[in-house]
Amino acid sequence: MSDLEEPLEEDLEDQPVCRICLEPGELIQPCNCKTSYVHQKCLLQWLNTSRRTNCEICLFEYNLKFEKLPKPPLLLFSDDPIFNRNIACIGVFGLTPIAPFAYYMGFTPLDIYYGINIFFLFLVFAYVKYVKIFPTLAFWKMSLTTGFTVVAVETSRYDHFFFDYGISVILALAACLCKNRFLQPINNEDNSENE
Repeated sequence: MSDLEEPLEEDLEDQPVCRICLEPGELIQPCNCKTSYVHQKCLLQWLNTSRRTNCEICLFEYNLKFEKLPKPPLLLFSDDPIFNRNIACIGVFGLTPIAPFAYYMGFTPLDIYYGINIFFLFLVFAYVKYVKIFPTLAFWKMSLTTGFTVVAVETSRYDHFFFDYGISVILALAACLCKNRFLQPINNEDNSENE
């Protein structure tokens, strides 16, 4: 019995496995790595997730003609598509019309300005852990400022309007230039080990 089991174990060890899912099967060698085997489905899924077109080890550009890779969604505000959609919907359908709606309901422009900016801060604190902070702030502030534009034109009061546009421009520049994607807490344990 032991003679029969040993060759089976050796055969299993010699059989190549997919470097992504670690399962045997119908494997391909898509790049210049000599010992790199993958399932075509696993490779496409990995390329879609990582948004790469080349091998991360040998930098070989994959020939993707064998199956069209689906275009990944634009994830501007968060890496989670649901949060990304929520941020866009809150900005377009929530923050943009709120100022004109409040004005036509009879609120004064000053009350609208301060009330909506306080509401804006609550939204920011609610979402800050889940989103890319500067793109989200810039988009939401631009949405608010678009709504404030209607109120400013209706009342001919531009005192807060120009200030808001300045803040929007600063946040948009920060979104373009800032490398930090998420607001992350500082890990104090790592600092104590280094000291």
